[in-house]
Amino acid sequence: MKKLISMLVLFLLVSFASVAFATDATMAIGNPAVKAIKQAYFTGSGAVSSSVTVSQSGTEVWDLISIEIHLSAAGGAANLTVTKNAGIGAAYDTVIITQDMTSVVNYLQTFSTEEVVLHNTDSLDIAWANGSSRTYGIIVKYKLR
Repeated sequence: MKKLISMLVLFLLVSFASVAFATDATMAIGNPAVKAIKQAYFTGSGAVSSSVTVSQSGTEVWDLISIEIHLSAAGGAANLTVTKNAGIGAAYDTVIITQDMTSVVNYLQTFSTEEVVLHNTDSLDIAWANGSSRTYGIIVKYKLR
């Protein structure tokens, strides 16, 4: 049995060694203290094409807390998307939210601690066609670490 386990471990090590990694990145060591909780505000009545970015100075990571959206009336057809735009390249971009806005007036999405962690080179991109030209208010809350 020990020999079988040893062979399995050796096989896994050899198999894993052949996997190519794009880069090694340390986002944070341990659980860094929260430096600040911030909010980004966006408003308008045309198409939404906004980005949340964090200054790279002194901040390694930032955690998404919530996204709040209020519209002047039910939205109209089209999806709102929120995408993590990875600073290391498009291959790592991740859609976090896709929301049909047809009947939405108020929308709130909250995130658990460390559920959506972004590096200081990442941005959070928010896009919505807003074909009915609804007046919108968007608040993005996040923690700097």
